[in-house]
Amino acid sequence: MIKIGYKNIKAIFTDNRINLSYKHIPYERAIKNWSKFKKEYLGEEIKLSYLTQIHSEKVKFVENPGWQGWGDGLITTKELLALTIFVADCTPLIIFDEKGTIVANLHCGWKSVKYRIIENAIERIRMYTREKLLALIGPSSRECCYEVDNEFIEHFKNYLKAFKIRQEKIYFSLIEVIEEILETLGVEIIYKSEICTICTKNFFSYRRTKGKERQISIVYKSI
Repeated sequence: MIKIGYKNIKAIFTDNRINLSYKHIPYERAIKNWSKFKKEYLGEEIKLSYLTQIHSEKVKFVENPGWQGWGDGLITTKELLALTIFVADCTPLIIFDEKGTIVANLHCGWKSVKYRIIENAIERIRMYTREKLLALIGPSSRECCYEVDNEFIEHFKNYLKAFKIRQEKIYFSLIEVIEEILETLGVEIIYKSEICTICTKNFFSYRRTKGKERQISIVYKSI
């Protein structure tokens, strides 16, 4: 469990000690897991906002808790509203302004990044603040294990440095692409996990196990 605080911004990246997926386990067990998680890490005053994730560029601005439809990013200016993203190798990316007036939580798989979810989110954020933007990057698949084929390179042909060849196999660093996009947009990364979820056994990994378990990235503004 990774907990990060910056002024009024509170973020948590979970690991495989608790499966918080509603979709892929019995509902009663999911309710029990979430009740335990909220009691230990959030508190009853924190309300959850979440999406049905579809590997897209869609970002929603939200003001209320509960299901927010289909998409892969959430943004809010509301206090005590926890933006929740489910991951199991994709990169969880949290972006907020230095004064803590607005925060976003993004599900950055390769498709979402290709479709410009980061650019879309920052465009929305800039409608509310001109302050300096900061980012947190959680555990995800990394170059050491993220193997791709030749055809995949076409998706990121403008980021060829993100590809490495080892023993005649091609490996991809989505993190390098995300970092370059953030740098271009003037966003400072203040935390980047070095954990690869594929080869680190205490994280859920779809690529490693083909399982349906998920960890979460969650962020909220405290009062």
